[in-house]
Amino acid sequence: MTVLLRQVRQARRDFINEKLKRCKASTKTKRADVFCDAWVGEVRKKVMEFTGSETPSALTAAYMLKHHPGLETFSARDRNAGKQISNRSLTDAMHGIEAASDVRLNHGVNGQEQLALH
Repeated sequence: MTVLLRQVRQARRDFINEKLKRCKASTKTKRADVFCDAWVGEVRKKVMEFTGSETPSALTAAYMLKHHPGLETFSARDRNAGKQISNRSLTDAMHGIEAASDVRLNHGVNGQEQLALH
């Protein structure tokens, strides 16, 4: 997940620097949010395909409950809530999906067995 977080941050920076040069800061933030939502949605599909399941494993759920108990009640701030979807937003989402197409998930090869979560 750390690698994917680093990749989405880099993709967001690249998108802002390449596509949103002439926008004011608040517009850049809102449009980059649309880009990132699409990027994350596309990568989520890849992660679910990679794991072969739509739901997290019991070990993952136990880890999250122990180390991040408040995460279940977390709600993200949606800067674009209540706004009509524009062609520009659809284009930003398309760019997010395209950027996510470069993401590759691979199983480890001949590595040592990892320690179990406690």
